[in-house]
Amino acid sequence: MSSSLPAYTTVQTTVYRTEAKKVRRRTKKIATALIFEAAVTREAAELHLIDSGTLSLQDVRATEKTLLKLSEEEKAQ
Repeated sequence: MSSSLPAYTTVQTTVYRTEAKKVRRRTKKIATALIFEAAVTREAAELHLIDSGTLSLQDVRATEKTLLKLSEEEKAQ
């Protein structure tokens, strides 16, 4: 059975790249784990993606699907 989760190194690369772009920042270190937090608001990040024109139709459809699922889960609670 294959996992749909991304590899650890993929996540690590993404985190370090977003840190370099000042989207995320390190807040502390616990043993060998680095703790990060968002350096920009969700709204600012969403607006940047929309304005950049880098979202594909597939991205928009996947986002719509996720939002519908979340909305249904909230209604069920």
